[in-house]
Amino acid sequence: MSKRSTENLSMSERAELSSQVKGLRQRLGMTQQELADAAGVTRQSIGNIETTGKVPQSKTLIPVLEVLGIKPRAASFTAETSRWVAIVGGIMDSLPDDRKAAAGQAAVTAVTNELVAASNVGGEREHVESRHQADYDLVSHPFTEETGELMDE
Repeated sequence: MSKRSTENLSMSERAELSSQVKGLRQRLGMTQQELADAAGVTRQSIGNIETTGKVPQSKTLIPVLEVLGIKPRAASFTAETSRWVAIVGGIMDSLPDDRKAAAGQAAVTAVTNELVAASNVGGEREHVESRHQADYDLVSHPFTEETGELMDE
């Protein structure tokens, strides 16, 4: 599979990445102007990314993301990983919108736990497996899209 250039990120990829800019900037304690100066774009561009919902062009977004510590790259997966991504993606698409964030978080946690378990020999496996059930249980509870926190029912 050939790798796409980051200059060719799809609109949906750019939209997802740009939705993270404000939170990352704030966590780093940067102002819009500081981020703009470091990325070589205008402060107005940063404001537009953070507030208008308009999807920026890659040539504007990529330098901003790099300053924030994100290096976007086109996905390049093995055939088996691509198959699992398609399966999980299909399942995610069938969920109601208000359940997708929780399910996505549980899936990422489960896969990360498998990575940790694969890198540890012995006793860590049981602890990781016990956390899987808790992760899957999270899917049955509503989360807020913005914070990932459990909502009161």
